[in-house]
Amino acid sequence: MLFKMVSKSELYRKLIKSPPRVSILYYLAEHGPSRFLELKKGTGLSTGAIYHHLKSLEEFVVQDENKSYRLNEKGLRLVALLKQEGGAPNTQFASVNDALLETSPTLLKAISFVSFTWLFRMLASSVALSVAVLIAGFEFCVLINEKFSQSFLFLGNFADPVTNAFIALISLDAFSTLFSLMVSGAYEETRKKVELLFEPALLSSLCVGVALLHLTKALFSLGGYYSLLSIPVVVWCTLTLSSSISYFRGIEFIPSLFFPFSFTMFYEAFYSLSYLDFPSEHFNTIGFFALGVFSLFVARWIDRSIKKEVKGGIKKAIL
Repeated sequence: MLFKMVSKSELYRKLIKSPPRVSILYYLAEHGPSRFLELKKGTGLSTGAIYHHLKSLEEFVVQDENKSYRLNEKGLRLVALLKQEGGAPNTQFASVNDALLETSPTLLKAISFVSFTWLFRMLASSVALSVAVLIAGFEFCVLINEKFSQSFLFLGNFADPVTNAFIALISLDAFSTLFSLMVSGAYEETRKKVELLFEPALLSSLCVGVALLHLTKALFSLGGYYSLLSIPVVVWCTLTLSSSISYFRGIEFIPSLFFPFSFTMFYEAFYSLSYLDFPSEHFNTIGFFALGVFSLFVARWIDRSIKKEVKGGIKKAIL
């Protein structure tokens, strides 16, 4: 089976991996219907954090006519499942994302919106939507390649626009697996399951980033004010690609920001191999490859610095 279907249980596990959400669930399970201020005081979370997590938990937490929050039947079953599996509320942050949410929820929500995290949630639960976004993004890349083919084809002039866009997407997808394994080892199962490389949700999310990359280069090719406009678009592209592997590969967001840079360095290294007849290209190949490896080690170091192993195997943020 080439396409990996995301089960309900997998989505629930992703949803409750955050200690603040687990704390909210346990508090409501123990105290019953609670007003917002009671929930804030009982969990110790900030106002912005509670609103953010309640939105994520809207399938399990409802608000009654008295404006009190309570668990519905699904929520009660989820808490029972957590207790059965030995889960317990943990005041430590599971990741730097939770710590950032506590210190600056507005900023994190803005980054989440700009980097299409809201879209990735929908892609994870709908194969049909994933395929639709994948097709639309791929067609956009092909059209841009046809229009500006002489300036920035992914494979230079060695391939037609369709092959060019396809190779770009597949290369990013394969490298996302390698990157996540090298940096955090968070996706160990991909060593045994090659079919995860063809997960529709991940492919479509990367395709959104590739489309933004093509838009960036198209704007730059037009020159003038358009080239200035390409600067915020390339930042947008970087955030989108980083958010994609952070969401689907389970890697921390900050080290995932190195993903676009690492990929670019390794691409440039392999691309320069075609010009090895020129002596200067030997240094370029070595330099790009060294920068790619260095960025992987820096991302890995940051990932290890952000979180450390504590008793019981729980990871907490150093922030």
